[in-house]
Amino acid sequence: MQLIAILLQWGIIQASAVYMQEAPDYESANVSQTAMGRVVEILDTDRYWTKIRTPEPYEGWINGLCLVKITEEQKDAFLDSPRYICTAEFSHIYEKPSDRSPRVTDFVMGNIVGQGSRRSGTWVEVVLPSGKTGWARSRDVQDLRQWASGPAATASGLEDVARRFVGSAYVWGGMSPKGFDCSGLAGFCYFMNGILLPRDASQQAKCGVSVPVGEMLPGDLVFFGESRISHVGLCVAPGVVVHSSQTVRVSSLLPGGEDYYGRNIIDVRRILGHVDDGTGAKSILMSPLYFKQ
Repeated sequence: MQLIAILLQWGIIQASAVYMQEAPDYESANVSQTAMGRVVEILDTDRYWTKIRTPEPYEGWINGLCLVKITEEQKDAFLDSPRYICTAEFSHIYEKPSDRSPRVTDFVMGNIVGQGSRRSGTWVEVVLPSGKTGWARSRDVQDLRQWASGPAATASGLEDVARRFVGSAYVWGGMSPKGFDCSGLAGFCYFMNGILLPRDASQQAKCGVSVPVGEMLPGDLVFFGESRISHVGLCVAPGVVVHSSQTVRVSSLLPGGEDYYGRNIIDVRRILGHVDDGTGAKSILMSPLYFKQ
């Protein structure tokens, strides 16, 4: 039994979005969220709870039914296999290539599944982490490797993702279309443009390079607080950010501007142009928990 536990030190998340708890108890605080298709390291177990470390990396407890435990060899095989990423905001996977057939699971932007061998009209077969197959609309997915190997991220690409979720509720620990906190939104915008950032705002503030407030450009991250960083927004125009504060919203940083947000700016960090240069931001294509290196 101990040998089996040692071998099964990895897992693949199989629910569309899973909240991670501070302790193995549903009444404990949410600390983060992870998503379908993420390869995670298993750190501990407690009854039906499993403590994991995600690719960001971040640690927390999830219900063990939300992941499939795998060996090192199975992990490598999964990371080397053809996969799809969901690029639709919200979708579903069905038992058959029809939206009238029973649903297998919900399917949200950023979810990753295996590629099946069959196609049927506007549908593609997908393989869930459990090994179960289903069908997704072909317009809702892209080949993961082709997507990750695409053109370099741009400010307009980051803005496009951020603006899709304007009006969404603020959710502590959220980092998926089901709800965002401030750093969760910033990280998700970069993720959907092929870049992996650390989880928290204080960690993200160490990525890229610092630029003067007056020189901020679209795509930069703007960090707020007093004695310490406590909030982050994505610059989409000079003096304008999209951020998750009570709700995902567009705010002016200039007095008199629409939805003026007057908190103290501690730093502005430029990530674009500084990916994979050792300053903290990594391309998903180069991440050993997204692709076999």
